[in-house]
Amino acid sequence: MSIPKATHHGKIGAIDCYVLEDARCVLSKNTAFQHISSTSGSGNFDQYLVNLSKKVGEIAVREVFEFITPDGKRAHAIDDESFANIIAAYVDGLVHGKLHPQQIPVALRAYDLQKTYAKIGLRAHILTIAGVEPRTVVRKVQFFAERLLRREPREWTRVYSRAFVRSICELYGWKQAGDRVPPQMATIFTKLYRMMLGRDGQVALKKRCPDPVHGNNQHQILCDELAAELPSLTSAITYIARKNGRNKDRFWREVEELLGLAPMQTELL
Repeated sequence: MSIPKATHHGKIGAIDCYVLEDARCVLSKNTAFQHISSTSGSGNFDQYLVNLSKKVGEIAVREVFEFITPDGKRAHAIDDESFANIIAAYVDGLVHGKLHPQQIPVALRAYDLQKTYAKIGLRAHILTIAGVEPRTVVRKVQFFAERLLRREPREWTRVYSRAFVRSICELYGWKQAGDRVPPQMATIFTKLYRMMLGRDGQVALKKRCPDPVHGNNQHQILCDELAAELPSLTSAITYIARKNGRNKDRFWREVEELLGLAPMQTELL
């Protein structure tokens, strides 16, 4: 069997990414592994997967394979969906408290990547920075943009947990009457949406939902896929708020690192 060859190369931060001759989007196994594990990417990849699977169950990962880079070197690749499944497994383990303490830093880095390079964003971003089919990429981005926001808001339900609201109140020193959401939380929701969606995304959100229920809480206008991510997101933010006490500056720095400022979501909206 012939070894596949990459026709284009680019970088997502420190991660080398490639487009193969058959249009598959892949990442360098070594640099991807090194990025989330902060160790040498040349070994222990399989053991990391074994240890992770013991905590969260089976992970859908295709076999790592060899390929030829555009400059003729041999390297090992992991496809984009498999890598997305690995970081999703780390996030799931973090949210449900399944991970060993040593796995939590890896999970937090994985969560950062997940928010910035979701499956559709990862593929579009790789194609964009590698210089492949820019018109096709634009069409894909436009296609998915129409699906990020609902035309009409869904019926309002509580998405932001009581633990999340309580952790923010403790961080800011706000008094909370029972389970009621203090009006000051509107500023928190506004800032989080801006960080998640970007300025243009937030403008689109306000245009689509100019009079949201419960102040600036606009989750009822997000598409089902994005809305489904909010509970795991708020669980991670709750954890960050609790461990930072009253240090608001450090809290927002870590939330910013967690979200990675979601540049693809900004483009999509």
